[in-house]
Amino acid sequence: MKRMGYILIIIGAVLAVIGLVLVLHKSKVEIVEVAAPVEEEVVSLPISSDSAKTVTNEQKGRDFEIWVKDHFNQDFFTLKEWRGDKYDKGTYAESNRYPDMEWEFHFDKENVTETFAVECKWRSDFYNGSIEWASEENIAIYNRFANDRNMPVFVIIGVCGTPSAPQEVYVVPLKALQYPYAKKEYLKKFRHEDLTKKFFFQYKEGKLM
Repeated sequence: MKRMGYILIIIGAVLAVIGLVLVLHKSKVEIVEVAAPVEEEVVSLPISSDSAKTVTNEQKGRDFEIWVKDHFNQDFFTLKEWRGDKYDKGTYAESNRYPDMEWEFHFDKENVTETFAVECKWRSDFYNGSIEWASEENIAIYNRFANDRNMPVFVIIGVCGTPSAPQEVYVVPLKALQYPYAKKEYLKKFRHEDLTKKFFFQYKEGKLM
């Protein structure tokens, strides 16, 4: 009888241990489930049309600037300045409003060095036979820059095609563009006819072609 009692006690103890283990395991699982991070839903916020338009216009302008840069022969031209249109909450450096690039032309054979600035503009097409290339305020800033620096400024205008591959290109001295609008008929004499050829500076006449 005593032996039977001991056996029952042992069995009871084993069952108690098993029960305790099961309870602890269940509690651990519940803790893990409670502590597991809740997966957050990713929400894509729509971009306003104005913001998208700004980004698109900035990219178009930059793409045309790259096209212009690539059409200067590095054997004769050195890029001295290439301004970026960086701003934050309406604050930007005053120099951002100056012409996009400053180039140095050097013709070592005749010991010639000339510096000039370039403003790049790309427009998708002519409308009613003309384009708006700049505002009156921009024109005033470009002219003030030219006078203060005693440096000629040229406006390179790309029209049609894409900013990276314009169909028509005009290289116009700033002094010949004193109004916001320019007619296609007027621009014809400044057309860069062969787009496969790079620009060249006729330093004796002060003309970029």
